[in-house]
Amino acid sequence: MRKLPTITEQIQSVKILSKITKRHTWYGGFLFFANLIIALFIIFGKSFSGGGDVNQQGVALIDASSGTGTGFLIKGQEGLMLTAAHVVKSDPAVAVIFRDGTFIEANVLFTDASMDVALLKLNDLINVDAALPIGDSEIISETDEVYVIGYPGGNYSITKGIISEKKSEYLKTDAASNPGNSGGPLVSKNDNMVVGMVVGTGIISGTRAEGQHYAVPINRINDLCVAKGYNLK
Repeated sequence: MRKLPTITEQIQSVKILSKITKRHTWYGGFLFFANLIIALFIIFGKSFSGGGDVNQQGVALIDASSGTGTGFLIKGQEGLMLTAAHVVKSDPAVAVIFRDGTFIEANVLFTDASMDVALLKLNDLINVDAALPIGDSEIISETDEVYVIGYPGGNYSITKGIISEKKSEYLKTDAASNPGNSGGPLVSKNDNMVVGMVVGTGIISGTRAEGQHYAVPINRINDLCVAKGYNLK
């Protein structure tokens, strides 16, 4: 039997639902009710398994016109956030909902469909301590332990696994990810730094394996961002 929400959680849910209600006229009735369900999942359906000292507050639900995914704030880069390109698609802006209920809109700075990467800029300031530090995907090795953090199905979760394969184009892990995890960070257990961004269980470089999930190496993402005028490190 699910435990009843605390007063704090009830107040938090009211705040989120109130903010989503204001967006009702922007997106129409269908998306309003979809957002309502997502907000209820966030408040009443959180899941958590491990995570150690991983900074979890900088990981947020991304609410786009075509669906939802995950994004994460980048430490040292005021208001910059990474997510997957297929999450935001052609939207010029998306809604970002943090685990504590903070609701901020973000502009899409650029997307790269070939790498499935999008860079966002929050329209308001947020606690910089929530941002995640960017690591070095070159030093990650096969069998190293990692965490996948995100919002599959609107539920906040952390799953643990290992790097099962490392290529210059991708990192493969057995840490579980599901629809909604796309755009979330792949974090090294060794130093709690981001070494990749989850792009799901789909096909990368023509390969597919049951129970295996993929991430774009963070160094490759940073090279792309540098070419666009944004250095994440």
